[in-house]
Order: sequence, then structure tokens, then C-alpha cells
Amino acid sequence: MSVRRLAAVAAFLTTVVVPVALSANGATAAPATERGATPPADDAAARGLVMRDLHKADSGPCVGGYDVVGHPGMCTPGPDAAPEGVDVRAKGGNSGGGGKRGPSPSPSPTTTATASPSPSPTSSPVPAGARCGTDGSRVQAVYAVASDVADSYDSLLPSLRHWASVADGVFANSAVETGGTRHVRYVTDADCVATVLKVVLSPTGDDSFSNTVTELRAAGLDRLDRKYMVWVDSNVYCGIGNIKGDDRAGADNSNNVGPSYGRTDRGCWGGFTEAHELMHNIGGVQLSAPHSTGAWHCTDEYDRMCYRENNAVMTYVCPQEHDALFDCNHDDYYSTAPQLGTYLVDHWNAADSVFLTTG
Repeated sequence: MSVRRLAAVAAFLTTVVVPVALSANGATAAPATERGATPPADDAAARGLVMRDLHKADSGPCVGGYDVVGHPGMCTPGPDAAPEGVDVRAKGGNSGGGGKRGPSPSPSPTTTATASPSPSPTSSPVPAGARCGTDGSRVQAVYAVASDVADSYDSLLPSLRHWASVADGVFANSAVETGGTRHVRYVTDADCVATVLKVVLSPTGDDSFSNTVTELRAAGLDRLDRKYMVWVDSNVYCGIGNIKGDDRAGADNSNNVGPSYGRTDRGCWGGFTEAHELMHNIGGVQLSAPHSTGAWHCTDEYDRMCYRENNAVMTYVCPQEHDALFDCNHDDYYSTAPQLGTYLVDHWNAADSVFLTTG
């Protein structure tokens, strides 16, 4: 397709607010996958590993990942591949379990599971009771569709409601493991019903992550107090999101500020990929984490954010069912009560994000 001019894009952008009800729903097991060797070009496209408008960063703030072309300072770990056997280019289907790459091998027989560390008290991100409303830092759900693609929003509403609950359940059930409560702090109306913005993109707006971010920003979705969970009705990626390299503990961490964008395409809709990308948006997994791959993911399986990449050596210390949850042993990026003297006490802990709430 020809290069889109920003002035021409504005004519295609419209925004409609539609309510989506929040509901409590726990996460269930998702396909366990990891990243292996670089696949052939056709297989890469089938699995959503499309590198258009991404530049591998050898230095600077995005080292370990990619610079997003056209958005200076925006970093991404890169596209997350669809599970084995899922072709993201297939029209009309979705796997519901993306966000990680390739089938995981069986755990080493010499590796045993270990218990999570005993928790110690820690501060909460946002007080209980703050889940409803539009004030403060919140996650805005978005359905985005290019103007040359059939708009399936109405027929997808029941599924969107369910997938939002599944994504929330990953955060909630992961927090329970350390004795806490966390929920995604969605934008809601006066009745505590989450709102989803429908954005119509130009014909090239779904071609790349960069294009999508450009057009979402042009549509006004660029607030500093928002993270954007975006379902793109397209067949380019499985999922992709941006992250900020900042491992400082405390409320002034740059991951506590938006705008950030997590894009999930049709082939991987289902809640698990959406949760994976949102975790990137709120700062997981930092490069300094004890089990970092050096590329914004982790090595200690099973874990929603872990898979083999960057020649990392994988370990298998949590049961396979934990692949549907965050942070095996809760010592890298997500704990509601990190043990004194451990990494998350004095480094960024995504469980302290202001985009989550304790109620």
C-alpha cells in the first residue's frame, strides 16, 4: 500500500463510546509457548512476527527490543507470536491464547518447583473502591478497525466482555498467590460499566503497530493517564505492546504514566495475549529482573511473560498450570507483598502500578 499522509488520515478517524460490563472471571490455562529460533519468512508472517516499522535497538532506551519507527523514544519487545498451529492470517478465527512463542519443552527432570517467598507488607497501588469511574490513571479498552475491513463490533460485544474479564482475571489470580487483590482499573461510566472506544482507522492504519499508534493518537487517544488495550480487527500480529525501560521503585516510575498501547489482533483474541501486552505497558519485565531474558521477558517458566529468546537459558520451577498467571515465584515483576531483601522491594513492581486497583 502507498504511504499514508497524516492529513489524509484524519478523514477516516471516528470515535464511538460503547459500554462494556465488567465482570469477575478467573483466568484458565492457556497454551504454554516460548520463542525459539527465527522462523522462515512465511512462517514468521503466519505467527505474527511482522517487523514492519520496527528497528532493532543496539543502544539507547530500547536496547534489548525495538524502536518503533515514527515514535521517538517508544520501545517494544517486538511482536509476540501466535501459538503453534495458529496462523494469524486466517480470516475469521482466533486462538485466544497467544502472547508467547512456540511449544514449551517438557521441564528438565532435575528442576523442581519452589514455593513463592513469604510475603511482607507493601503499599497498595490504588485504594479499594477506586475501580469505578473515569478519574485518575486507567486502562481504556479500544476496538479498532480499518475503513476497508468489515466492522464486526456489534457481533463481537459478548466476546469482548468475556476477554476483558479474562485479562483482568490474570492480574487478579496472580495477585492472590501473594495474598493480595489486584484488578485492572478500566475506564467506566457512572454505573461502573467499562467503556470501549471504537476507532475507525484508515486503510493503512492496521498495517503496522506504528501506524496504529499514530492514528490512535490522531483520534485523541494519547492521554498521559491512560493505557490503551486495543483489539485490532486485523490479521497482522498476534500481539505487540510498548514498554519503558525504568526499573526504579516508586510512584514516579515512567511506566506509571501513559500513553501506552497494547495491540492484539484477531488471531489471538481471548484475554491472555491482552493481559501479556498490558503487563508490558505497566512495566513488566524489566531488563534488570533476576530472571530477565535481556529482551523484556523472563526465563523461569511457567509464566505468562516467560519464553526462550536472546539465547536465554530457561528453567522450569513452577507447574505448567502457572502459564496462565504472572511471575513464577513472584520475584521478577509482580508481587503484592515482596519479601524483604528481594529484588522487588527496591525495583519496579508492576503490582504497584496506578493502573491497577486493590478493590
